[in-house]
Amino acid sequence: MQQLGLFSKGEFPVSVGLLDLDYVTRAIDRPDVLLGYLRARAQFQLEGVELLTDEVELVGAYLSTRLRAQRFWGQGRPKPGLAVIDGYQEELEKANKERNGSSSNPAGSPLRVPDEIRAILDGLRSRRDDNSVVVSQWLLDAPDVVLYAIAKGARELYDNAVRQSSPIRRISGVVEGISITLCTTWNDPPSSFSTHVWGKTALEKYRSRAPVGLGLGLRFGGALDEALEVAVLLESPWKEDAAVESALQKEAPLLVSPLPGAKLPGRNDPCFCGSGKKFKHCHLPMMARR
Repeated sequence: MQQLGLFSKGEFPVSVGLLDLDYVTRAIDRPDVLLGYLRARAQFQLEGVELLTDEVELVGAYLSTRLRAQRFWGQGRPKPGLAVIDGYQEELEKANKERNGSSSNPAGSPLRVPDEIRAILDGLRSRRDDNSVVVSQWLLDAPDVVLYAIAKGARELYDNAVRQSSPIRRISGVVEGISITLCTTWNDPPSSFSTHVWGKTALEKYRSRAPVGLGLGLRFGGALDEALEVAVLLESPWKEDAAVESALQKEAPLLVSPLPGAKLPGRNDPCFCGSGKKFKHCHLPMMARR
């Protein structure tokens, strides 16, 4: 279990009755979401807050909030000694009705995340390789602001996807200290596109000196939930590398705007696109005209 990131700090494992477990697994029929709940539940337990609730309510709360602690007692506010979590069981009841066909408005996963993130999770689930499992769990654990930045970026690329002379388009940025790179293509060969996504993810992580770099490669031409082709997660401390510095010097400028929600450079800092020009002499004027 510790290999999955569960109970790695020696905390007491989560326990649940068989009837509740049956009820929960009927509502959450996706193993990655159930595993995400267990990870979030274990982390939530480390907050040191005594909880007055039951497991069914907690699962319902996870579907609504992914058990992000700041959703309950606020970002930067002191944690309470005691917390009551109530009113979330209806999320499970709704999901079970949808699974049983008794709902007039059936849906997919009951997890409340942006549609674009749900599509990416569906794509990761279909790939069935270890790396996809790791990326899926990372997304389920990620802060809300990171998920919404990825969702907006993916939607922007999807809505503006056009066939053009360049086979690949890319946006990137840093959100909450995480380097995020999204690449799209219409016709780049799969092996070439995969190499491109891995390489650009590594370059953007290095450029921003971020400890984590996430890269997603999307091939458009159909529905968004069928677009995911490459997923990359790089986690390592920043270390100066002469070869990477040289590669950055040869980097071509980005073809689109930076990732929505990402922190922009200062006027006199190097532009986010990698052109080597100052931001004020590169993309800043173009963005100001929009």
